[in-house]
Amino acid sequence: ITQFGRRAGAAVRPPSKSAGVGVTVTWGMTDLKTLAQIRAAVDDGSAQVLREGWLTKMGAKVKNWKRRYCVLVATPGDGRSELYYFESDKPATKAPKGSVRLEYDGSCSKVAVESRKEPVMQIVTTERIWFMFPETDAELDEWVSLIAQTINTLPPDDAPDCEKCTEAVAVSAVDGQQVCKACATELLAAAKDKKADQKTHVCSICTFRFKSDEMLQKHVDDWHTCSRCKKVVECDGVDMGNRVVRACEPCAAWIEEEQAGGTAQFEAPPGGGGGGG
Repeated sequence: ITQFGRRAGAAVRPPSKSAGVGVTVTWGMTDLKTLAQIRAAVDDGSAQVLREGWLTKMGAKVKNWKRRYCVLVATPGDGRSELYYFESDKPATKAPKGSVRLEYDGSCSKVAVESRKEPVMQIVTTERIWFMFPETDAELDEWVSLIAQTINTLPPDDAPDCEKCTEAVAVSAVDGQQVCKACATELLAAAKDKKADQKTHVCSICTFRFKSDEMLQKHVDDWHTCSRCKKVVECDGVDMGNRVVRACEPCAAWIEEEQAGGTAQFEAPPGGGGGGG
C-alpha cells in the first residue's frame, strides 16, 4: 500500500472531539450532522455540496468493505471541507456513520490494496488513512481529482481563528482583524455602508453626495449657480472662447447676444452687466 506523509513543517491540529459513536464533529461544521441538515445548509447558503454518491469504504478496525452514501461538503465561511458518509441516501435525521475531515497537509490519490484487483481512492489525514472506491474507474478519477483539488485550497491547519466570530478559520485581514471569509464580507459591506452614510449631503439637482455642507455649497456655486443672476438652476456653460461661464437660460441668451456684438431685444436679467437694448 502506498502511503503519503504530511507536508514538511506543517502544524498538527488537535484531533476533533467525538459527538457520539462513529460521529465526528469538526470546526465550523458542527451543525451538519444529518443529510437533512446538510440540505438545509445548502439552501441557506452556509454550505456547498461539492459531490455526492455511493462509495465503498474499508473499515477502520475490521478491514471489510461497506457501501456508504458519501457527501463532500464545503463551508465557505471557514474555508473547510468534510466528507460525510451515511448508511442511506435518504435525507433523514439519522446521523452519519462518520466523516473525513480534509486537511491542508493531507492528500488524496489512487493506490493499490491487497484486497482488491482494481485501484482505490486513498485519503490521508492526521487521524487515519481512508480507502474508498466508487462503481466505475471514471468516477474514481473524478472523486480523486476533486478531493485533491479541494485539499489544495484549504487554509493551513495552524491558521488563526477568526477574531470576529471565533468559530471559523481566518483567511484574510480587514481593518487590522484576522477574519474568516464570511466575516470579511460582512465587514467590507459595513465599511461601504458607513462610507455612504458619511456622504449624507446630497445635491438636489444632480444627486451627487458630499461629506459636508461646505462641500455641497461649493459644488452648487461652481456648477449650478448662474454667474449673472445668481439663481440656482441646472445650467449649462456658455463658451466665452477662453473660459466657460455658468448661466441660466435667459442669461445665457443675453451673454451670447453680447458676445456676437448684437443688440438684445429683451430687458437685461437682474444682476446688471448687460449691454445692448
